[in-house]
Amino acid sequence: MSQKVIKLIPVEMEEEIMCLLESKGLITRLIPGAFEKESELNNFEDVVICVSDPASGAHSINSACNNFEYPEAFISHSDHEEVYFIGPEGRKPLYLVFSLLPFDEFNAKAAEDALADSDFVCLRVKFNDHLISCFVINKGALHAEFVEPGCDKKPPSFFFSAGTTLTHYYPDFNGFVFEYVK
Repeated sequence: MSQKVIKLIPVEMEEEIMCLLESKGLITRLIPGAFEKESELNNFEDVVICVSDPASGAHSINSACNNFEYPEAFISHSDHEEVYFIGPEGRKPLYLVFSLLPFDEFNAKAAEDALADSDFVCLRVKFNDHLISCFVINKGALHAEFVEPGCDKKPPSFFFSAGTTLTHYYPDFNGFVFEYVK
């Protein structure tokens, strides 16, 4: 049986692609000013962007250092998580892969040997950009991160926030594998 390959061809993490992911319900961008509510003088107004399910546990803020050269943990979660790609420059390039398919559709297409490269977006993560580097990965969005294979630089570091008892869901690839295309 021949190997079933999904080619991951990175695209730049720019506003247009982030808008596409947002329109598909995979992310919610945290753009300064986008959610603000007018506040009277000597008053405070806030807007709730998302609320964790209490079943997901207490929310924690975490520092991550990813050095996987393959998207090992391709998963979705039982609740949302926030990512903050703010960090030091000059590190290994970081990639973030999303499936454009909902979990059940992903599994059905994999079972039919019908997954295609076009069912995925592989972003070359852009750090420290106030318009695109901070966002919510919405509940159920299949995703994984990995670094550029063979790069000798120090691995990237970033922050994420999530419930401490999130459930992780792993799709059935049915023999499909990723292949990074530089």
